[in-house]
Amino acid sequence: MKIISAFTFVHNAIHSGYPIVEAIGAVRPYVDEVVVVDMQSTDNTREVLESLANPLYDQEPYYDHVPLEIIDGYWGNRAGETLRQAHNQYKQCAGEVILHFEADEVYDELLIQRIIGYIWSGTDDIAVYRLQLEQNFQRCRWYPEPVHRVWLKNSDTRKEGHTTNRHNEAFTLSPDAGYLWDITNCFRDNWLNRVNKQAELRGEKPNYLMVPVHTSLPSDIGEKEAEQWLYAGKHWTYTSTPFDIPEILKPLVGMVKYEPSI
Repeated sequence: MKIISAFTFVHNAIHSGYPIVEAIGAVRPYVDEVVVVDMQSTDNTREVLESLANPLYDQEPYYDHVPLEIIDGYWGNRAGETLRQAHNQYKQCAGEVILHFEADEVYDELLIQRIIGYIWSGTDDIAVYRLQLEQNFQRCRWYPEPVHRVWLKNSDTRKEGHTTNRHNEAFTLSPDAGYLWDITNCFRDNWLNRVNKQAELRGEKPNYLMVPVHTSLPSDIGEKEAEQWLYAGKHWTYTSTPFDIPEILKPLVGMVKYEPSI
């Protein structure tokens, strides 16, 4: 049976509103190890990761018998170079099969079970469909292109932005196996923080992000007005969701700030 390593890299996951605890919890029961590259976080991301790595922490679904290793990474000022350096750390994983997950993405339980089943049956190049939740779980954005999430460690795969350089060659699981839920813009108090963090790498603030997420936001609104509108919007008070999201995400519905409960 092949050894499977779950792998990701993070920078200021808590400050940016990434559900890192839930993301790890969704994959940890099904793999042989979890490897996380901490890219010089300056918030309490490292503390959260160390709590999850603590062998005394044995509450479900994080299972202390599945080790979590933290690797030191580098946070630079060039997006492509920084991400490639972080992603190449997957070669330090002990497993021969890499299961990649993001700090803001949570696997459906059925989806992760299907993935592991295919790996055990000999399929080790897998892509899955992703859905992005926005506006505090009230709006869903469809990504028509599947994202590559499983590959052999000795392959030439590398991550480039949302997907990888080999996603078109991968076997794609049908949507009936579930989705990879990306909750990038769900937490009001962290949405602008995330935009600012992205600007650190890109060199300028990507103002275009203001419009696609909030369709009722006027296209000619200024940055300050947009910020005031975002924080004052009544739609941020929703406490339920119309989407069949994974159980592990349901406690987060209605929150305006991500605070991991560990």
